[in-house]
Amino acid sequence: MGIMLEILIWFAIFSLLLKIVDRPLVKKIKNAENVDAAIGFKKELITKRKRSLGIFVGFVILFRIVLMLMTWTTYTDDYMVVPQIISLVVFIVILFVYVEYSNKNNKYLGDLSVEKAADFLKEDSRFVLYLRGFESDVYNDKDVGKYDFSEDVLASVVKIGLGSQLCAIGMTKEVNCPLGGRRVYVEDEKWELEVMKMMEKAEKIVCLVNDRQSCVWEIEKSKEVYDKCVFVVDDLVKYDNAKKTLDGVVDMPDIPASDVEDLSLEYDPRRFYFGSDNVMKPFDGEVSDYCEILGLKADAVTEDDIKKCKKQPFYTRPFFIFLMMLAAARTIAEIIELFE
Repeated sequence: MGIMLEILIWFAIFSLLLKIVDRPLVKKIKNAENVDAAIGFKKELITKRKRSLGIFVGFVILFRIVLMLMTWTTYTDDYMVVPQIISLVVFIVILFVYVEYSNKNNKYLGDLSVEKAADFLKEDSRFVLYLRGFESDVYNDKDVGKYDFSEDVLASVVKIGLGSQLCAIGMTKEVNCPLGGRRVYVEDEKWELEVMKMMEKAEKIVCLVNDRQSCVWEIEKSKEVYDKCVFVVDDLVKYDNAKKTLDGVVDMPDIPASDVEDLSLEYDPRRFYFGSDNVMKPFDGEVSDYCEILGLKADAVTEDDIKKCKKQPFYTRPFFIFLMMLAAARTIAEIIELFE
């Protein structure tokens, strides 16, 4: 238990170190005046995280080497060399595995995006544009399923079914990227121009309808690229509000009558989607529905395909990390027993 405690203490120290490094820069990102300043602080944060990892690993290696040398001054038998080196290597491997796993699964240590829309468009790569309200973003696997429409599933279907990538406009001052599409950032004062360029360049546009001013503007501008737009309706109240705002500007289909008598619009659980044909079709949240939204056959992508697509490398799984920790603890414990 003492050895396990030592390993956990190292991890705790490293996590604390990252928090100390991150705190001032996270504050700067959230208070940034514009997208260039925010991206600059994010790049600085990424650099400092990598530097902190290098310094910490160097310190751990130095600590273990010193410990080995102190051990050898008392016990100089050759058979002690190999287990000591193995214990050091295993310990460092565990640390890197821990960092890798944290970067993929921990909200605080999540990956940062530092890409501007203008730079992204220069790549001349294929993409499907996802338009939505920021309140629908999900940052943790545990929250998936909380919302009716999953950007994460949509991104997987785009990748597998179309061989393309899902792209969305990110919040300028966000520190972590939500689950789902690739995030790019636009200048606050000219976001309309840059979003319009994204809409023109995208091979397909999926819009999760809401009644915010920015979304209403995007729906209005979609008239210019209407043939490649698909609108998802997961909140009938917000859709009704947007439809009223755009009355006479954009022809949006009516919500189909409910089969349930006296069903209030405010509590109507039904969901729909429609394309350039303006025909409302039911959306039940199945993978086949996401396929049809993108113009694919219903069975073009299955749930098993998505699981394989999202499958983590074996070395980032918690169970493997736990086994590695046990292996390290066992190795070090055997060394201690030899000294006793």
